[in-house]
Amino acid sequence: MAKAKEHIGQMRERIVIERFTAGQNATGEETGSWATLSTVWAEVKYNLTGSDEMQLSDKKTAITSTAFRIRYNTSVIQKDRVLYRSEYFDILSITHDPGRVYTTLEAKLRE
Repeated sequence: MAKAKEHIGQMRERIVIERFTAGQNATGEETGSWATLSTVWAEVKYNLTGSDEMQLSDKKTAITSTAFRIRYNTSVIQKDRVLYRSEYFDILSITHDPGRVYTTLEAKLRE
């Protein structure tokens, strides 16, 4: 259990998980908007390989995806998105650890 507590201390970034809700306006047209599902603490890890580039520490670095590790959460689905530091990320995959302590959201910066 000590290992789980060590990772929780690394969750120092605030992220917002948003879900798209569809509806119709008064004329029957399809409309929709993004609403906050939850605001949580996360550990953020950049996967530093690939062809996309992001500015990190005054130098350009290749980024293919970003992993957001949050406390165990089964309400997040792949159609949701992550808002982190004023940028939106599309969720590529969701992994729950076997001990039901963490959920990892693998995401890509929305272009």
